[in-house]
Amino acid sequence: MWIINHMNYKLLYAVVFFLLASPVFSQDDWEDHLENELEEVQVEIVKNREITLPKASRNYEKVPPLPVEKRSTQFRYDFKNFNFEVPPLQFRLRPLKTKPQPLEKLYNGFVKAGFGNYNTPYLEGFYSNKRDKRYNYGIHLKHLSSQNGPIDDENSGTGASLVQAYGRIFSRKVAIGSEISYSNRKNHYYGYNDGNIILADDIEHNFNELNVKAIASSIDTQIAYDVELKYDYISDNYELKENTLSVDFNTDVELKKDNNFIVKGSFIHINQSDSSFSSHKRILAYIQPQYRFTLSGAKIAAGVNVTYADDTLGKLASFRVYPAISADYEISNKVGVNVFFKGATVNNSYRKVSYENAFIAPNNPVYFTNNLYTLGLSLNAQMNAKSTLKVGLDYGSYKNSHFFMNNPNNQSQFLLVYDTGSISVMNFHGQFSYSNGSTVQLSARGDYYEYRMDILQEAWHRPQYKIGIQGIFNLYEKILLITDVAFMGGIKALDQGSSTIVLDPIIDLNFKAEYLFSKRFSVFVHLKNILGNEYQLYSRYPVRGFQVLGGISYSF
Repeated sequence: MWIINHMNYKLLYAVVFFLLASPVFSQDDWEDHLENELEEVQVEIVKNREITLPKASRNYEKVPPLPVEKRSTQFRYDFKNFNFEVPPLQFRLRPLKTKPQPLEKLYNGFVKAGFGNYNTPYLEGFYSNKRDKRYNYGIHLKHLSSQNGPIDDENSGTGASLVQAYGRIFSRKVAIGSEISYSNRKNHYYGYNDGNIILADDIEHNFNELNVKAIASSIDTQIAYDVELKYDYISDNYELKENTLSVDFNTDVELKKDNNFIVKGSFIHINQSDSSFSSHKRILAYIQPQYRFTLSGAKIAAGVNVTYADDTLGKLASFRVYPAISADYEISNKVGVNVFFKGATVNNSYRKVSYENAFIAPNNPVYFTNNLYTLGLSLNAQMNAKSTLKVGLDYGSYKNSHFFMNNPNNQSQFLLVYDTGSISVMNFHGQFSYSNGSTVQLSARGDYYEYRMDILQEAWHRPQYKIGIQGIFNLYEKILLITDVAFMGGIKALDQGSSTIVLDPIIDLNFKAEYLFSKRFSVFVHLKNILGNEYQLYSRYPVRGFQVLGGISYSF
């Protein structure tokens, strides 16, 4: 403990101040000064000292709220009517004036010429008038032939020629026109057995055709109509002659918005003769009235197909009534559904059959097909702005459907065989399309068929499935590319021992390319059956392998 006597705080401060303010002395002087001025003192320092304060009182009571005086306030509203007179607005718009776009220049004529392997010359030409509101006319010429084929060179050669002329006159209310054409087609029955020595002239099959047509169509009239009168004649080098006269008409009357009354009709007279029969006459006539309307968002067409046919194949009534009903409904703005229930008597002629199978044997009488009914359901989807998808299922019942079977007496020729019973055909199909303007266009379609026969053992030479894919590409308005591939399979036929055989699946890849040097001149190349598969669409008839055709085109 330190003890401080005879000193207070004021004295201590004065001493400190004096020391700081005094001048500097030497050590001896400083000691002398201390001896003269300071007296001896004792300082006591207390280290452990506690400071205590009295406790303060605290008030925890809440302050009560002050009383509020309630006052009643009354609001008064004064409504006044204000009338504003606004002067009329006067718009002074200046229509945008643009220069008229020049029409694309048209040329009167167009010609294509080329040559390919298998000794294949090609020539095609068009000539027509330019733009005219009063009339239109033109002529079309074409020749394409291959001297050699897949079997014994000239014995499997083919050829086709066409001469066609047309014309049409336009008035304010009607358009009248006509068309006449002559064509020749040449084939050979080259489906004979290997090792046989046969001359090409002995197995040649030529078709000569004459087609005349007159048409009349309405233009912007309350009752729209189309009328067509046709005469078709075909003959071959085996004494075949077939004359077909037909009249087709179609009328459409708009009763009110989305309500139309439509009537379709046709009259067909066919007379076929050959070396074994002098006359095979047939008449087919039908009229189909329909009423089209909209109900609860669905577009519906309801009607009947009243038909007269005097075929003598099988026990069928001459007068027949078929349904003609269809409906389209949009589930959403991108998805729609279509259903139909219809039936008809299908017109078959020797001319149509010869295009389907050019190796048909002589003396084959042709009959109509009776489609009792077909029920179909399809779904359409707009996937995006450029692509669509469609899938569907059709189921139909038929009588007198024709099929192709190799002639047991001559395997190189085909007979028309008919199932006079009731057969059913189910077809599941799907289709996809994509379009990016004129630059890219893609499409694909697939079909699967299931036949349930009645009299015949199989649906001879009918495919079980078909798939077709095509792409069109327009590059820089200079290069045009077209490619397509086809798949087909499940085709059944009878061999010489009357045993059922299944033909090999078909894969056919083709490619076309054209380069435009200018709007008038271009070069092209066509590649067919690129894989070189000599597949058979009809038994004993392989097709040509890889084929190439190149040439030029010119507009004048």
